[in-house]
Amino acid sequence: MTAWGPVVGETFWLAALEQPAELTPALRAILLVWLAVLGGAVGSFLNVVVYRMPRGRSILHPGSSCPACNRPIRWYDNVPVLSWFVLGGRCRDCRAAISGRYPLVEAAVAALFVLLARGPLFSAEASPGASAAWGMYVYQLLLFCLLVCVLLIDLDDQLVPLKLLAPLLAAGLAAPLVWPQIRPDGSLAGLPSGLDCVGPIGMLADGLLGAALGAVLAFCSRPSTAAGLAGAGSRRARLAALLAVGIYLGGGAAAVAAAATSLLFLAMQGAAVFTPVVGRIPWTMLLAAVTLGHAVGGGRATDSWSAIDRWGASPVVAWSLACGVVLAASLLTRRITRRHTGRPRATSRGR
Repeated sequence: MTAWGPVVGETFWLAALEQPAELTPALRAILLVWLAVLGGAVGSFLNVVVYRMPRGRSILHPGSSCPACNRPIRWYDNVPVLSWFVLGGRCRDCRAAISGRYPLVEAAVAALFVLLARGPLFSAEASPGASAAWGMYVYQLLLFCLLVCVLLIDLDDQLVPLKLLAPLLAAGLAAPLVWPQIRPDGSLAGLPSGLDCVGPIGMLADGLLGAALGAVLAFCSRPSTAAGLAGAGSRRARLAALLAVGIYLGGGAAAVAAAATSLLFLAMQGAAVFTPVVGRIPWTMLLAAVTLGHAVGGGRATDSWSAIDRWGASPVVAWSLACGVVLAASLLTRRITRRHTGRPRATSRGR
């Protein structure tokens, strides 16, 4: 039987669900293609969420329609990525232009579905029959779908709605209480003595500490949001993104990701003096990229956090160091901006 034979039966799906790390290269490629297609569909849904939810509209009804002529979009014109190219980026009925952001988001989310599979599903450490690998995969997907929504809503100059944020943050706290194995390895690094344990208590403590640290880090990054920069974004967007990273991946990952993001943003604002387009890269996009590198790399950020702990530094000292880096980088960013552009006028982006 060829590698394609099991796809039409139960063998392929049983193997994919129970032993994804032991799939043959051909079957692994089939699974990745299926995940990419699913990711494109999810990306199409996120486009709807990002457009409708901040405006108080239902994300379920009515169906998708052209914003210019209000005619419903046919199902065959709603295929992720492909339909936009087939239609030449225009509505079939009125020929109004369709933003290229739609296929870009769909392709980006499809890539996320594929990249995140490398860690929990196909890593060498994945044990045969470990259903927790799929749970961890879906758990990380929830985080990055939330980060994508926060980024896009912020780019649209809208406020991240609480009815989007609250359920996903609550899910990030509650899911490990029921299924502790889905939290990525190393997320408990740096917990105070007595709380660094596995199980529901340790998971809840890590999630709450991650949320608290994310809020403090967001506050420390406030100076750069007041600089009137195109890529600075709003304070609520930064708070939402750092709360999500802290809850889903733990305080250590949030601290390292926030510090790295602030330093990258500072470097790009310095480079924007010579190449202005670099300075328009959003802060939340950099945070999502750094967090993705952490997730795909198997927790490299929390490995660094553990190294700090092995040097003898207490968690409070390490957290304070991360907050200090974020605050210093934000202050320097504001100073660089004011030096080269003059004192900026306050804008609504600081909300």
